[in-house]
Amino acid sequence: MKIIRAIMIAVLSCLLASGAALAEGPKADPEAQITALNMAVVSVRHITAARDRLVLDQEYSQIVNNLSLGDLDDAPEVMGVWTRLLDAISACRLSDEERQVFAGIYEHRQKNALNTVLSGMRPSMGSLRHFFASLFSCGVNAWFGVRRELADIHRAAGEKSWELKKEQLTALHELQKELLAGSWLLLNHHGLPDRLRVTQEDLDCLEQAVAESDWGKSSQMFALIENSFSAFPPYWFYRADAAYRAGDDAAALAFLDRYDAVWKRVLRRDPCRARADRIRILLDESLSDEQTRALVARIRENTSPRDWLDNLFCGTMLWTLGDRDEAERVVRGNILFNAEREVSTVVLSHMERGDFDRDTFCADLRAALAGEAPQTPEGELLAAWFDGRDGLAVKLASEEYRRSASALPACVLWLTAREPGRASRERAEAWRECFENALSVPSDQDKKALAAAGVRAAQGNARASLLLAAAAEFGWNGLKDPFAAAKYYRAAAEAGSVPAQERFAALCMSGTGTTRNSAEGVRWYQIAAEKGSAAAHYELGRYFRTGQGPARDLAAAASHFFAAAQRGHASAQAALGELYSKGAGVPLDWYEACKWSTAALLGGAENARRTLNIIDGKGMLRKRRLSPEDRDRAAAEGRAIFERGGK
Repeated sequence: MKIIRAIMIAVLSCLLASGAALAEGPKADPEAQITALNMAVVSVRHITAARDRLVLDQEYSQIVNNLSLGDLDDAPEVMGVWTRLLDAISACRLSDEERQVFAGIYEHRQKNALNTVLSGMRPSMGSLRHFFASLFSCGVNAWFGVRRELADIHRAAGEKSWELKKEQLTALHELQKELLAGSWLLLNHHGLPDRLRVTQEDLDCLEQAVAESDWGKSSQMFALIENSFSAFPPYWFYRADAAYRAGDDAAALAFLDRYDAVWKRVLRRDPCRARADRIRILLDESLSDEQTRALVARIRENTSPRDWLDNLFCGTMLWTLGDRDEAERVVRGNILFNAEREVSTVVLSHMERGDFDRDTFCADLRAALAGEAPQTPEGELLAAWFDGRDGLAVKLASEEYRRSASALPACVLWLTAREPGRASRERAEAWRECFENALSVPSDQDKKALAAAGVRAAQGNARASLLLAAAAEFGWNGLKDPFAAAKYYRAAAEAGSVPAQERFAALCMSGTGTTRNSAEGVRWYQIAAEKGSAAAHYELGRYFRTGQGPARDLAAAASHFFAAAQRGHASAQAALGELYSKGAGVPLDWYEACKWSTAALLGGAENARRTLNIIDGKGMLRKRRLSPEDRDRAAAEGRAIFERGGK
């Protein structure tokens, strides 16, 4: 009986012990908790440094909401801060529509990078595995790229709506301080070493090193903060990436080894982990098939089904390893999830037919990348105009305008006519009126056109920025915004668009949508004038004729009026005729005054009639300035100038 009782007590004790263990569950790794909190702190620092909702959205999806914090029940203060942080960031996130715009822009930037790498590659060089690794390592997911390419993305998507408000930044700053204090609390609670803690000063130095665009300088900066971040896994990844981009492959591999040594799974999907393994496959030629397969498996664990470039990397690596069915399944996922279609279709078609002839594959890929523009009327029109094929663009725009008289073709025709030497000023004004008249009838075509312009503007296309500027200035599709107009005109001007240079100069002169700055306006007019802009020469003539103090220079005014007059600018011809009639900036010459005033009047400048009336003695003094013969000869030359369109 005693033996039975002892056995029962022993069994019951075991059950109670096991039950207690089950109730308690596995203990979270305290160092992983600290690493997770530090990653959250760094992520918030990225947001507050950029002051931008695009960065916030990426940090939220890739880091903040992706963290596995483990069991924080024994640190309720930290859990409370964490909950408030999630609420604060969630309130600032992008809408679905804004996220789609950003995703479209970033996809095209990735494809642009892919096209750049493809154009510089020799398909016959290296193994097939190295060829694919080099090709599909060219881009990075948006979490890495958004901060470095923020200015270009803003040019496409519109900067004003992305900025975080002052009170939102203040709240995030305060929560960041609380998280720093929370990491200190956990360090003390678990008795962990102080090397695991980061400070505000550490964060500032790390942010500066990560943001540095000179990779060699960035590598040196990372070396100086090693003591503060040696236990922080992303630090070693950033340092390895900087060394890789600076061309120091040996250092990059050494830093990847350090990254592997301290890395902990604190993210459900870790973008640094996926990127680090891609770099290792690209750089380490000593990897065996099994090692490569293990790295590919880990990349896939840390890759979203919509990270299409990572999926192409994994799919092509699996193909070279002989896992062909799985390779096709991975690439087909890009199409199934609508992550990307054009490039994935080319890769999949070659996989399905078992043919990876590199020359043929590269040719097919180039064709797919070149054919991204939709083959709709507006897509074909914009592709032609953005690429400078003006003959085709004008033909398509004219045909489209006859069919629908909508804003897009009218705008293209107007902006094309404003290019130096393209059309008369009157013709350009007529197309501007057609564009304005069509603005009251918004269409799906217009929305698609502006979305396409946003993508191309992000890639630095001057005409795309010019189109967006016109939309913002005139309120096309409800987008009237003088500040956005000035921003896009400036972007197009800096990219070399003469009409944009003229218009941005005018905005600087008037202070519309930008700071009023006459010197800046004159500078842009001079740039446009050097490229043959009659309008810019005319505006410079007006400035020097009416300017105050040192700005008034009648000789310079006459020179610019003459340059514009030779290009058929009727108002400049009238102004030049008036200067000749007064001997202002040029010698007094009634013959020249008559010639240029006649050309101006025929061109529609009615104010030239006053100078002709004075020449004909119709003024107060009733005195003719030219003999009938000279008057007729000068008028004949003026008519010839008008008929020639200038000279």
